[in-house]
Amino acid sequence: MAYYPTDRVEDVVNRINDSNGEVKAYLDRNNNLVLKATTSQAIENPDFVIRHVEDSGHFLAGYAGILAGSGAENAYDWNGADAVNALKGADGNGSRAQFAVAPYTNPSTYIEINGVIKNDVMNVASAYAARDGRAMSGDGNAAAEIASIRNTKVMIGRERTLDDYFADSVTNVGLMGEQAETNLMSQRAIMDDLRGLRDSISGVNIDEELADIMKFQHGYNAAAKFVTVIDEMIDTVINRLGV
Repeated sequence: MAYYPTDRVEDVVNRINDSNGEVKAYLDRNNNLVLKATTSQAIENPDFVIRHVEDSGHFLAGYAGILAGSGAENAYDWNGADAVNALKGADGNGSRAQFAVAPYTNPSTYIEINGVIKNDVMNVASAYAARDGRAMSGDGNAAAEIASIRNTKVMIGRERTLDDYFADSVTNVGLMGEQAETNLMSQRAIMDDLRGLRDSISGVNIDEELADIMKFQHGYNAAAKFVTVIDEMIDTVINRLGV
């Protein structure tokens, strides 16, 4: 997808989303560019995989900080054994770019236990096959290695275990929830202050309004009395004195 020097970030994001590519783009709340793969349209291709990312200019390499550089020599290609090294920050130097392998939405909905294992746990391959293709009775080395994944640094592009990732995720959710609650309380306090200021300027005082109504009523009665007296005087002058 081509882009031009006059394009805004919004233009580039919309062009990515409107294209036929299996990638969606958006800006997160920190104004960082996020690229996520969607389901593959071709059966032979794996789902949720960004297969190639290349920058002909400086948008992905400079502004977004996703690639380490522009051009074909710095492109990310999923088929490469060390493709992740093309992403900026893969060397752990604290780059703002972040990357992970996950479905576009609801990753857990695409994971399930094999039905064969669910029906019979004895189908779990807990042992390694010997030279004759058979597993020795009591061998649980494969199961032990599977269990050890929990404490192995397997996260792509990061030196972290699954437990570390889970702990960080829980911590981030808690911090964001606490921050949101603090922001809500601050906004409510500001709103209360603004409402009090508004009421102090344009608010209605019942006692003052009642006093004004009484004053206007007396003024109206006095004016009506004055008009009545003038009317009676004119009537007397015209009809009784014969003027």
